[in-house]
Amino acid sequence: MDANRGFMAKQMDIDVFTRHVLDCIRRELKEQGRIVLAEINKHGNGNVEIRIREGKESYFLMTNWGELRALKKKNPYAVDRMLLQKLEEAGLKIEERDSQYLQTVLQVS
Repeated sequence: MDANRGFMAKQMDIDVFTRHVLDCIRRELKEQGRIVLAEINKHGNGNVEIRIREGKESYFLMTNWGELRALKKKNPYAVDRMLLQKLEEAGLKIEERDSQYLQTVLQVS
């Protein structure tokens, strides 16, 4: 595990940490030659809508701050894994899985 990521998971507020995770996902897709935008929409009831846009396609997932906090405590990469899994279920294709980032994220249980 990356010591910096562990420190960030412990020290950052969940909304800032989640934005960081989305930026990591966006950068990973950019390295695959894809241009995506990542957005977080907060709802007053603690629910969070996350959207990835690639061209005309949009991929959505709903979660909540409590789930994200629990995952962040479990493992510094657990939020990444959950978001990637839910985005894939929504139709986002992750073609190349051999990067260091994706290898780390996919090893999280």
